[in-house]
Amino acid sequence: MNEETIQMIERLLVEKALLYADLVECFKKERTHLTTLELEPLWAVSEEKNRLCSEIEALRSRIASEGSPDEGATFYDVHRILESIPATRRRSVRNVFFAS
Repeated sequence: MNEETIQMIERLLVEKALLYADLVECFKKERTHLTTLELEPLWAVSEEKNRLCSEIEALRSRIASEGSPDEGATFYDVHRILESIPATRRRSVRNVFFAS
């Protein structure tokens, strides 16, 4: 795997981690709206969660296609992607993987 692809995977993983952080915030908002029975804001949070989940799923597919040595792969296999990265870069990518 070349350096450009490795950097792309790292960027995608960071973006994925940020989306997960946004999703956590949605859950917090949802909890507040559930306890106060605010229905309109609850629907808005639900739509936001759906959007974030779709974006996360799209990133997972992109990471799988960028990081898989198999053409057209759509399965997100962390171990397979890590194995295709040179050993000298594997540690930094692994840290990003497991932070996201």
